[in-house]
Amino acid sequence: MTEAELKEHLEAAEKSPKEIAAAVSGLAPEVLHRKPAPDKWSILEILGHLCRHRNCLWLPLAADAGG
Repeated sequence: MTEAELKEHLEAAEKSPKEIAAAVSGLAPEVLHRKPAPDKWSILEILGHLCRHRNCLWLPLAADAGG
C-alpha cells in the first residue's frame, strides 16, 4: 500500500462515523431497535458491532436512543 492509499483510507475511516451519525440522527428509537427479520440486526446492533471493532464515536447516539 502506498502512502497516498494509506492516507485515503485513514481519511475515509475518520469521515465514516460522522456520516453514519448524520444518517441515523433523528431516527425514532423504534426504528433504531427494529430488526428487519428475526435473523437480521437492528441499526443499533450494527453500530454496537462497529463500536467493538474501532473507537466508538456513536455511543452518545445510542444512549440518546435508549440503546
